[in-house]
Amino acid sequence: KYDKKERFRFGRVLGPAFLGFIVVFSISCFQVQKEEEKLKNVQNIRLTTKKNETPIVSTRTLSRAPAFNKSWIVPDLGLEMSWIKPGSFMMGSEVREEGRSKDELQHEVRLTKGYWLGKYEVTQGEFRRFVEGENYETEAEKGDGVIQWTGATWEKKAGTSWRNSLAFGENYPVVGVSWNDALRFCRWLTKREQGAGRIPEGYEYSLPTEAQWEYACRAGTTWPYYTGGVESALSRAGWWQDNSDNKTHPVGQKQANHRGLYDMHGNVWEWCYDWKEDYTKGTAIDPAGPSTGSDRVLRGGSWYHNARYCRSAFRAGHTQSYRRSALGFRLALRVLNSGAESKRPPCSIF
Repeated sequence: KYDKKERFRFGRVLGPAFLGFIVVFSISCFQVQKEEEKLKNVQNIRLTTKKNETPIVSTRTLSRAPAFNKSWIVPDLGLEMSWIKPGSFMMGSEVREEGRSKDELQHEVRLTKGYWLGKYEVTQGEFRRFVEGENYETEAEKGDGVIQWTGATWEKKAGTSWRNSLAFGENYPVVGVSWNDALRFCRWLTKREQGAGRIPEGYEYSLPTEAQWEYACRAGTTWPYYTGGVESALSRAGWWQDNSDNKTHPVGQKQANHRGLYDMHGNVWEWCYDWKEDYTKGTAIDPAGPSTGSDRVLRGGSWYHNARYCRSAFRAGHTQSYRRSALGFRLALRVLNSGAESKRPPCSIF
């Protein structure tokens, strides 16, 4: 038992502590209420494990800027991107690899900076947002159309474009776009996201370099395809000559690689940033291609091509105004800084 004097001293000690507890508890309740209100008002973002015609809708807050080592979703578009950490790999193919081309000289590549790469090829729905937002006309629409498969041969048809050049649907990969069209999409998105304060200065949406593309595609594997070394393995990873029914398919329907990327083999060819040139012996650090050239790099193969063209190492190229109903692109996000990355040649249409 305490006498009156002791009870008084005891009250002086516990009183402030109890008051502090009440204040902290009140602040916590206020913060919880604010978070609940934020969740009620947050924009709906499409999240899918595989893209399909009926997207799953989630309400989740987005960080103000992409964070290293974490995936990123482009606001409004719902375009999902995987973080690709820095690392090294053997680019090209072994001499004994079936279907190998002479321009696949195997050599070590070191990528010293991480980047983000789209989980899926850019879709018609995503490209439509750009076209409508910028009132943009593609080169096919301004010119003489897209080269299309007739069932017997490839022919350029006037009046065709990304809008009507092959299988149509919001979650189908956009096709019939040139390298220039793809870069304009990247430029638009960079400007829009920086203006909205969602990516800081120094971040840039672009096309992946050829080295970034192959590094992301392989995901640590050394086989011709990230699912294995035989054609049955290719069928698990992508749409190609033997299983495509001569058309594109909605993105994300096949097996992803270990980095969560879909359709790196087949479905549609993908533009890369680089001018195409022969590899050189020795270790390459953050290669970005030559400053000039005649053809831009194409990677991945397509629904029309046989297994040889869909290999991780296979290289193709074409002029940057070229468009075809088996050709699309995949979005990359990189951080600009000093060093080798800053030496990347600028895009002439920027």
